[in-house]
Amino acid sequence: MTTRIDWLRGCGTALVTPFTASGDIDETRFRALVEGQIVGLLDGACELGPRALGHRSILAAPHDERTRDRLNRDVKYREEFRPFAPAVPLEAADRFFE
Repeated sequence: MTTRIDWLRGCGTALVTPFTASGDIDETRFRALVEGQIVGLLDGACELGPRALGHRSILAAPHDERTRDRLNRDVKYREEFRPFAPAVPLEAADRFFE
């Protein structure tokens, strides 16, 4: 039986590494985002399809204006104008939203 990790490795477009220590995953995510990489997270059961919900997230640092275009074109395969819903901690919301 093929696991999600095996399937992702077979796609050939991403480095796939399972993590077990929370400290390791935080440092790895941080470094990838600073380098402009897009990070996909899978946790638990996973649904497939364009309207699938839950147990997965896409992280991308907003400091590069090309990020939106890369996400739409290379990850989501959708029109360039599509917006994204940013998530920030409540205590930092006033720094990013009016």
